[in-house]
Amino acid sequence: MTRVLLVDDEPLVLIGMQGMLNWAALECGIVQQVQAYIAPKLFGGRDAKTPVEGVGVPVPDNAFRLKNSRMERLGEDLLIESEVEYPCSQES
Repeated sequence: MTRVLLVDDEPLVLIGMQGMLNWAALECGIVQQVQAYIAPKLFGGRDAKTPVEGVGVPVPDNAFRLKNSRMERLGEDLLIESEVEYPCSQES
């Protein structure tokens, strides 16, 4: 498993870049598992950030699929944990 640690003196830089970093990690094929926390709140807005920003995929068939998903309730929140399955095999 590859782990990436980013360190920056300015926390707002990392927060602002997180969506792009997530996309870059997926494109590089180094993400093996994801965790998504869902809270019973809606934010929205034209400039709302998403967990994965960047170029995206041109068609749904090219999406990164999630498999072996587990769900766990954490108070009012919900944790979904899944393995990432890449559109094309990226075996070493």
